[in-house]
Amino acid sequence: MDNYIVFIINDSIWKNMQTDSESVILLNKYEMEKSHHHRTLLHLEKIKIETTQLIKRRESDLDILSQEINAKNGQLIDKELSLLKPLKSVGNYFETKKIKNEILHLIPNKENIHKDIKKLQIQLNETDEEIRILSKEIADIVVAISLIQTQKNKGFELFDNNWVPIEDLQKLREIKIGLAKNFENISPFDFEYFVAMLLREMGYTTEVTKKTGDYGIDIIAKKGKQIVAVQCKRHNEKNLIGNVLIQQLLGSMHFINASHCIFITTSHFTKNAITQSQNSPIELWDKDTFHNLVRKYLLNCNIDQIFDAIQKDKQRQKEQIEHEKNAIIEKKAEKKLLLEKRKQEKTAKREIKKLNDDAKKICPRCGGKKWKSRKYCSKCKQEIKSERRYDNCW
Repeated sequence: MDNYIVFIINDSIWKNMQTDSESVILLNKYEMEKSHHHRTLLHLEKIKIETTQLIKRRESDLDILSQEINAKNGQLIDKELSLLKPLKSVGNYFETKKIKNEILHLIPNKENIHKDIKKLQIQLNETDEEIRILSKEIADIVVAISLIQTQKNKGFELFDNNWVPIEDLQKLREIKIGLAKNFENISPFDFEYFVAMLLREMGYTTEVTKKTGDYGIDIIAKKGKQIVAVQCKRHNEKNLIGNVLIQQLLGSMHFINASHCIFITTSHFTKNAITQSQNSPIELWDKDTFHNLVRKYLLNCNIDQIFDAIQKDKQRQKEQIEHEKNAIIEKKAEKKLLLEKRKQEKTAKREIKKLNDDAKKICPRCGGKKWKSRKYCSKCKQEIKSERRYDNCW
């Protein structure tokens, strides 16, 4: 079964599939934004109050410091006047110097407080601007919510960002989803994903198979312990489904151990096909049956999300196929490298064997050639025999 099952329709897509009308979704969105803006506004108001209080504290510190500096300046003037008196000039000199140093230390603190107040004023102005912008956005949201509620009270509903009479909404949804043109605007492969989504809404888990090598099974649907083989044919209404395709699907069931199968088409079935399906584990969903099920399970869903989900699944399929191709290429490359490695090892062994064989063909006594099976060449062998005879004589 792993050879042809490819994709499982994403559960998260279906958990987030909207079934409310566009106006309700938009109202909920505005209400959430309004609530979020109100929380942010309260936070900004709190920051504004804290900043204002901090500015007041720093200004109070500045006043105290200014008074202290003025007092020191007064003391300094008195001491400088005292320097004119000869008897107290030495003591007053050191006291004057001390007061000047104290004033020099206080002036930087005053400048730092001025800088802090300036920064806080800038922060307060920025907070006021944020509050102004946020208040305007809240007012705009309130106006938008009021407009939506007014239009709904007049009997209008939002469809593709346009207000239409609520009695026309069903017809417009059927046109958008493809019922009006019998799904001619959907490719046969996209139609398989569309059917898989319908089955998912009906309580099945679905797996879409590859384009080729699927034995005529387009979707594998599961509910509980039941496995259902599904084939889809997006045909023109006049192009009837014959019994040959029914036989093919029935014959393919055992490949996935299916308990029964469903044949779904946007056309109708021939009499022979209907006869073939009788007393067989197969359900036939013709155009009328399929359209009714789409109206029941998918028409009230967010249609844009349905087709977005189809495109996402197609992209996932493309990526997975590309991944499988790359894996096959890598496997072939590894196999090729392994074969080359084995070939090199065999060549090395042959060369070593050849060197060993060549070494065995060299006579160790004279360095000439000899038979591989012999220890010495013929000449050396004769010489050795002669030497042995000579030694025996002695």
